[in-house]
Amino acid sequence: TNPGQAFVWPGGSTIHYTVDTGPLSATPSGQVVINNAQGLARVKSLFQHWQSVPTTSITYTYAGPITGVTGGDVKTVQDFNTVKGSCAAGAQNPVIFDANGSIFSGLGLDSLVIGFASICKTNAQTGQIVSAMATLNGEFQDGISNQTNFELSADQFDEAMTHELGHFSGLGHSQINLALFQSGVVDACDI
Repeated sequence: TNPGQAFVWPGGSTIHYTVDTGPLSATPSGQVVINNAQGLARVKSLFQHWQSVPTTSITYTYAGPITGVTGGDVKTVQDFNTVKGSCAAGAQNPVIFDANGSIFSGLGLDSLVIGFASICKTNAQTGQIVSAMATLNGEFQDGISNQTNFELSADQFDEAMTHELGHFSGLGHSQINLALFQSGVVDACDI
């Protein structure tokens, strides 16, 4: 209701997020590189970065597997759209693992997109975020590095995902390096 005022999660709130039940990363042939338990532990750790910021009052709690798709494993663009719809309805705050990049590809995204996050639903009356989601491209962690399948170190991947979870949390981009942004050099993890 106030132009220019950012949407935020309710003050002092706990954000309950759901997580994909599939592996975080797998090779094109389906061999698991980072299993679900390891992926879930990483997501919890990355949310902890934001929760630990001294000036924040936000907390994140794992609320179980993603709902709405068979077994909670988001494998296809159709599954993605179903989960995105539940997020848009305010039913869950999903974190999706695209183990081999096939969902990113199916959505028509550039092969250099590491992940993305978005706010799904807001309440214009209260100025608050109701739900959000994040999607991680596990292809960057599959152990394969060539001209069509780029690899990042675990630290580089986690840095990009921490950035995306900042968007999930309602943060935009800093305008400190606006000249760099306007020159066309943007962070490849955002769409």
